[in-house]
Amino acid sequence: MALQSWLSSTDEVCRRIAATKAVLKIVLKIKDDPFMFERWIAHHLQVVDPSRIIVLDNESTDASLHRMYGEIPHETTIVSFGGFHNHVHNTERFRKLYDALATSADYAIFLDVDEFLYWCNGTTIRADHSLPDHLARSDRHVLFPGLWLQNRDGSLDEFIAGDVAGRPIFEHGYRWGKPVIPMQRPALKGFINHTIQLLENNTFADIEGGALVFHASRYDAGQRIAANIRKIVVKGYLSPGEDWREGLAPDRLAKADPHVRAYLRELVEHSARKEFRYVPPVEGTEGWVRFNRTTGRVDGHPATLDGFFRTVFSPNDFLSLS
Repeated sequence: MALQSWLSSTDEVCRRIAATKAVLKIVLKIKDDPFMFERWIAHHLQVVDPSRIIVLDNESTDASLHRMYGEIPHETTIVSFGGFHNHVHNTERFRKLYDALATSADYAIFLDVDEFLYWCNGTTIRADHSLPDHLARSDRHVLFPGLWLQNRDGSLDEFIAGDVAGRPIFEHGYRWGKPVIPMQRPALKGFINHTIQLLENNTFADIEGGALVFHASRYDAGQRIAANIRKIVVKGYLSPGEDWREGLAPDRLAKADPHVRAYLRELVEHSARKEFRYVPPVEGTEGWVRFNRTTGRVDGHPATLDGFFRTVFSPNDFLSLS
């Protein structure tokens, strides 16, 4: 499927985005990942209507992914952009995109293809219109930091709620989660991928919990390995087709930026284990939460659930608006 180019059709794309008014728009950043895209689009079409989804494709060449693009509702905007994938979070580089979102949406969130947006109402975790319905009743100047929830190995309905010592890990989840950003405000500034980055250059009237971002980065090892290799190649650290292990040479590694080093650490771990094998948690133990993706019902140790629900609605304990 031939995609519109951001470079040559910027104004046309932005007019289309601006023409569709919405409470919430969801923006996906993706490159060559049909495996997760099929799950991602099915999930988020339960949360918002097709016209509220914008797919920013980083020059994918995968034929099966392009075939999927042709099968999703035509109301969804799909556009191809070049360069480093994370440049879309630079508000100055993509100012016209952010202006179009501010014109047409009360709120917007930017997600990767292994991230799934949910809403927690205090008793259940749901992927439906509950989130946009809540946003429609909210003050348009409130920030909803999406709490990043790391999936348990091989699972799409269980997440980790504590470290190996059983201590809560939600501070990292709030700081490095993906924010549901109020767009009816002065123009956003700086780099805004994660909540902590958004808050470096932007201020908000208030902050409220309830939004969750389920991070399925430990669901399929092959998918994660391929994604990290693509990122390293785009950054110019590896040549296309070069074995990623060549990048572990000490002289090269000494010159690598922190992001590349992190990608390489993951590659070493994931290639050694080959797969994220699902092992059911031991019932009655703490540190994990399970939820039913159909009913929203939540299960886990009572102490873990109590800590989780308190955390969901206490973002001010982890983030500062000043």
